[in-house]
Amino acid sequence: MISLLVLMSFLLIGPSNANPLQATVINSSIEKKVFLYYKDVFLEQKNHTLSPNDTLYVTFDADSFSPVMVSTPVGNKHGAGIFLMPGDTVYISYNEAEDNYDYTGSHLVELALAKKLGQARFSLVGPYDQIAYGSKMKFEYFLEEWHKVWSESEEFIIELNSTHGVRPIFKAHLEREIKLRLFSILLLPAILQNPKEVIRPYPQFYQDTVRAYAKILQELESFSENASERLLYALLGYSMYKAALEGRYGDFKVQYEIAKREYIGHQREWVCFVALKAAQKSNVGVNALILDYQTWAPPKSKFVRILMTAKELNEVAILHEAELNDSLITHNNEQASLFEIINKNKGKIILIDFWASWCMPCLIELPASQQMKEQYSDEDFAVIYLSIDTDTEKWLQASAKHLWNVSESYRFERKEMANFLKRFKVRSIPRYMLIDREGVVRYSDAPHPSNPDLQELLEALIYPAIRGKY
Repeated sequence: MISLLVLMSFLLIGPSNANPLQATVINSSIEKKVFLYYKDVFLEQKNHTLSPNDTLYVTFDADSFSPVMVSTPVGNKHGAGIFLMPGDTVYISYNEAEDNYDYTGSHLVELALAKKLGQARFSLVGPYDQIAYGSKMKFEYFLEEWHKVWSESEEFIIELNSTHGVRPIFKAHLEREIKLRLFSILLLPAILQNPKEVIRPYPQFYQDTVRAYAKILQELESFSENASERLLYALLGYSMYKAALEGRYGDFKVQYEIAKREYIGHQREWVCFVALKAAQKSNVGVNALILDYQTWAPPKSKFVRILMTAKELNEVAILHEAELNDSLITHNNEQASLFEIINKNKGKIILIDFWASWCMPCLIELPASQQMKEQYSDEDFAVIYLSIDTDTEKWLQASAKHLWNVSESYRFERKEMANFLKRFKVRSIPRYMLIDREGVVRYSDAPHPSNPDLQELLEALIYPAIRGKY
C-alpha cells in the first residue's frame, strides 16, 4: 500500500529534479506510441514519436513559446494541445476504449481544461474548419455562425476563470489564445480567399465587427514573440483582411507590405519575417524584400539570420562539394555513395524525401511522393528516399510495407556523422529537397508532397520554358 501511494505521488507531482528550463512529457501507455509536435517562434515544427515509457524534454530558450502548446495529431478522434511551462511534468497515455488520450501530471485541473478545449469548436489545434465558409456564403449567415462559436468560447472562459487550482499565468494565457483564435476564425473570408476568384466586397456590418475585435492586436503590441503563437496567426490573417479591403489577394509579398505598413515593434518584425520565410519556400522571388527587411530590422536580428541562412542553403551544387559524399546502405545491405546516386540521376529533377520508420507524418506523406513520381517520365523526375533510421530491421520492415515498389531507397550508414544532413540542417523530419537537372539544390526545405505548392515548384523546374520561372 505504501509503495502504491509513493507511485501515485510521483505521478501527480513528477520528478523532483525537473529542470526549471525544461518541461517533461512521458508516454505512460502500455503498448501505443504517441506522436507529439510543437512549434517555435520561427514556426518550425518539432516532431516527436514517443514509444511506451519514452520521455520528451521540451526545452525553453529565447526561441520558444512560453507557455508552449504540445499537440497530438488532429487526425485522432480528439486531437488536443497541452500547455507546458518550465518545470511541468505530464504523463500521456492512449485510452483505447475511448479512442482518446488521457493526461495526468503536476497540474491536473489545467490538463483537464486543455483536454476539454481540444473538443470545442474553438479548439486551438488544427485548421480553421469551425465554420464551413464558402465564397457564396452570405456574410449574415457567416457572422451568425461565428457568434455561436464566440458564445461557446465565452462560456469556456468563464469556467476557466472560476476554476480553482489553475495558475494565474495559465488562465491569462489560455484566455488570450482563445480570443486570438476567435479573431482568426472571424477573418476566414480573407484567409480562405481563392486567389483565382474575384475578391468579395465586405459589407459594413462585417467590417465593423472586425474593427471592434482587432483592438486585441493593439492591446498586445508590447508582447514579445515568445508570448503567444496564436497572436502571429491573427496578425497574418488581419494583414490578409487588409489586403482584401484594398481589392488585393493577400499573398506572401502583400502580407509583408501590409505588415510593414500597419504593425510596429515586435509585431512588425515577426510577421514580416514569417511572410518572407513562407515566400522563400514557395520561390516567389523575395530577395529584394529580404534586402529591404535588412534595412529596418534590428541589428543582429535572429529573424534576418534565419532568412539569410535559408538563402545560403539553396543553390548549392552538390556534385562540387566532396564533403557531402556520405555513405548509404541499400536494402541489400550494400554500400552506396550519395554522389553516385545524385550523379546517376543527373539530368533529372530530383526530390529527396528524408524519412524514418518511426516518423508517422513521414509515412503519411509517402503515398503522395510516390503518386507524384508516377505523374512524370523517368527521364524528367526521380524520387530518392533517404532514411535516418538507426535500426536496420525496422527500416527494412517499413520499406517493405510502404516502399515495396521503390528502387531509389537508402539509409544513412551513420546519420550522426552525415555531412549532408549537417550541411542542410536536417534536424527534423519529414523534410523534402528539390535538386535541378545540374545537381544544384534549388529548395533545401521544399513543401510536403501533399501540398500543391510542391507540384508547382516541380513543374517550374521540369518545364521552365512553359512555366517561365525557376
